[in-house]
Amino acid sequence: MINNLEAVPAQRFTKRGAVNVEVQDLIGESQGSGHAVLRRFTIQKDGHTHLDEHEYEHIVYVLKGHGILRKEKDQLALRPGDTVFIRSNVRHEFANQRADPLVYLLLNLF
Repeated sequence: MINNLEAVPAQRFTKRGAVNVEVQDLIGESQGSGHAVLRRFTIQKDGHTHLDEHEYEHIVYVLKGHGILRKEKDQLALRPGDTVFIRSNVRHEFANQRADPLVYLLLNLF
């Protein structure tokens, strides 16, 4: 199955604690995937995801903008082209403090 980014509507990311975040679900259960989910996140200025921790792993690829990954006790700077692996059960949050949006792909591995 092929899914085009332009055909997937952006939706407000409604997890409790998230601010100024939109998400597009590109691949998931509705496309037949039972083990992985691919999403495109856009975080506007002064936005952030919720502080999260879970049993599955993430792989992140930064497409545009600059941001911060708060992971455990670290704050890591993100820029276009960066890739990040987040292990299971590691607390993390993505944030953007700049005028340009932070845009990244996030792959959940179940």
